[in-house]
Amino acid sequence: MRELSARGRAVQVLLREGKSMKEMGELLGISTRTVQTYLRHIYWHLGVQTKSEAIVALHQAPRPSKRAG
Repeated sequence: MRELSARGRAVQVLLREGKSMKEMGELLGISTRTVQTYLRHIYWHLGVQTKSEAIVALHQAPRPSKRAG
């Protein structure tokens, strides 16, 4: 399974925080349509169909550790 891109992970963090698509787009400098595309990929990775299910799944999953660099 392909991992999420850096932008996809940024959308995932904002999703976990409960941001709207409009807020995500404004914060990341992308259109809401592009946010929708990232969300579809995130939902697929999580095996969910809705934003609510995704947020629950993200809160149940452990957060990835930051790499020392």
